[in-house]
Amino acid sequence: MAEWTDVVGAIADVGTVSIAVVAATVAWHQVKEARRLRIEQASPYIVVDLQSNPTSHKFVDLVILNTGKTTARNIRFSFTPELQSTLYPHAAEPRRISEYPVLRDGIPNLPPSGEFRFLFEFVVEHYQKREELPAKYEVIVKFDDARGRPCDPLTYSLDLSLRWSLLRLGNK
Repeated sequence: MAEWTDVVGAIADVGTVSIAVVAATVAWHQVKEARRLRIEQASPYIVVDLQSNPTSHKFVDLVILNTGKTTARNIRFSFTPELQSTLYPHAAEPRRISEYPVLRDGIPNLPPSGEFRFLFEFVVEHYQKREELPAKYEVIVKFDDARGRPCDPLTYSLDLSLRWSLLRLGNK
């Protein structure tokens, strides 16, 4: 018959194995989380935003920027509704802004801190035509990382009406 010390020893062994299994499981989850975090931190991150033009706050630029730490590849955009601007019918070569190659065909690659900036709108005129033109746009950005693996699509809301309060509309 087993001695009581053998029973206690067996229970201790089971306890030790159980603790080792729990510790290994926790360590495995920590390794997976650390890997996911490293990949996320090293990924490109494409931002699409409306920003004041550096020359005048009455003009707004459409800005595409890679704030990530690696190059983004095969960047594509989808705007809803289609971008419209009061500027481009008056331009030397009138065309819809969505026909610009960067917006229509995408960007082959954009390095970290790389930026595209387009003069997008004269806010005073847009305010005056606010019944005819959309003030809000949704943009979905799809892109790949430096190794060509697809990143999660990003969705942004662009709202020109936020700029209207910054203007003294009586003074063009």
